[in-house]
Amino acid sequence: MKKALSESINSISPSTLSSIYPPEVLTPSLESLINRMLEQISVRTLAEFEQILESKGMNERLVKLESLILEAAASSGDGNSQFSSTNATNLVDLLPEGISPQDVLRFTMHKLKLQEQARLLQECEQVEAENDQIAREIELGKKQIEKKLESIEDKRRMMQKSADVCTMGSMA
Repeated sequence: MKKALSESINSISPSTLSSIYPPEVLTPSLESLINRMLEQISVRTLAEFEQILESKGMNERLVKLESLILEAAASSGDGNSQFSSTNATNLVDLLPEGISPQDVLRFTMHKLKLQEQARLLQECEQVEAENDQIAREIELGKKQIEKKLESIEDKRRMMQKSADVCTMGSMA
């Protein structure tokens, strides 16, 4: 993940920025701002990725997978992290007939995506509910303001009538 983020950030070169922004707009401070923004995006993305991995128990699964790989390497006798195709085949043999490791990964990723989609939909519903509540509160506030304005207008009219009566009385 870190490598992918790093490569993505590195792909945004000064020439890329100059093709987006005209020279009079692309100042050193804008470049610095963009670089800081990219750093923040990178940090936040890594943190969210770690949070997702942790919430789905993926860290434990990855540790278990790594230990299986190390066990396979140790049993192959060469002691390094590479293991023979025979050992890999033995690990694959643990899977049901017709199921490949890629199928397992695809299924796991699909399941995680569905869970994330459900979480995002729930979050959207919560945001929409909050927006609806805010809209109701704004509407209520508008009505209260309109009532106050009507009251002020009524008082202004009454004061105007009183002033007119006083003016008429002083003329007579």
